[in-house]
Amino acid sequence: MKVLHGFRFFILNPQRGVLEYFVSQSEAVGNSYKPRGSVMLTGAVIAPSTEDSYTFSVNAANGEVYRLRGKHFCTLLLGFELFLYI
Repeated sequence: MKVLHGFRFFILNPQRGVLEYFVSQSEAVGNSYKPRGSVMLTGAVIAPSTEDSYTFSVNAANGEVYRLRGKHFCTLLLGFELFLYI
C-alpha cells in the first residue's frame, strides 16, 4: 500500500484517466504543471475506509493500492468524484 504522505493537491484528469498528485497547488497551475506522480484509474476500485470519514483507498488495476486521507469534507468529495468517474 502506498500512503501519499506530504502530498496536498490532487487533480482528476479524465482525458488521461488518471489521478495526478502534487506537493502543492502552485505545482499544478501555469507553466510549472508537473505532477509528482499519477494513478491510473481504468479498472480501479475506490473503497471508503473504516478508519474515518476522510480516508479512502484507490485500488489500481495493476495491484497498487493508494490510501488517501484528508482533513476536510473535500477529501470525501474527491473520493466520490473518483467513484463516479470509474
